[in-house]
Amino acid sequence: MRVSKLIFYSLFALLLHQSLFSQDYKNKFIIEGNFSLNSQEPNSSNTFSKSFSIETSPSIGYFIHKNLIVGAGIDYGYSREYQNLYIYNTTGINTFSYAITGKEIAPMAYVKLFKPLNQRMYCALRLNYQYGWSSQTKSSSNYNSSYGNYYDYSSSIKPDNVTHIRTSSFAISPEIQYRITKHWGIQTSLNGFNLTSIRKKDGPFIDFSKQTTCEFSINPSSWSFGVFAILGK
Repeated sequence: MRVSKLIFYSLFALLLHQSLFSQDYKNKFIIEGNFSLNSQEPNSSNTFSKSFSIETSPSIGYFIHKNLIVGAGIDYGYSREYQNLYIYNTTGINTFSYAITGKEIAPMAYVKLFKPLNQRMYCALRLNYQYGWSSQTKSSSNYNSSYGNYYDYSSSIKPDNVTHIRTSSFAISPEIQYRITKHWGIQTSLNGFNLTSIRKKDGPFIDFSKQTTCEFSINPSSWSFGVFAILGK
């Protein structure tokens, strides 16, 4: 944790100084798009688990200063978690399965301050706010190997199988950019600090429950990668 904070504060300190290498992109537009993909299979002797998630966040920004961008975009995510639980008994093997499918869409606004390290490499600090809507659909089934009984609880999904979620979050993320040419390049977002407020509704007759989380991490598993293009001559 101390190393993560040291890296984060070092990047922030670099942004407070001017550089001789900076290009003047004032009054130009920038199109950005980040993408992340994550897949895990944490299995054990009596369980089989698999999770998959994908997230993309296209955005467009405007240089109000040569080192400062304001912009807006949209974040879209899809996830699926699947698990089998095997229970061994005298009648055979009972297999309990469940799956959770999630979808999220969230408009966002951001401010980005960046610092050139040399003519091609830049570090940046991005302040991002987004407010979005998401849903989680749950399904489950049960199978007994001896009797051959099978019941799929997802065959007729009812409203109480769907969880509706409203999410607002504020994030401070360090980024690294590499400019292949004057007008386009690649970038990496290192996640960083996230403050998230979640409101859940698990059924039509249940009120929203609230939860707030605060997290700091630059773990590589949470990084996202993307490209950018600066419009104009």
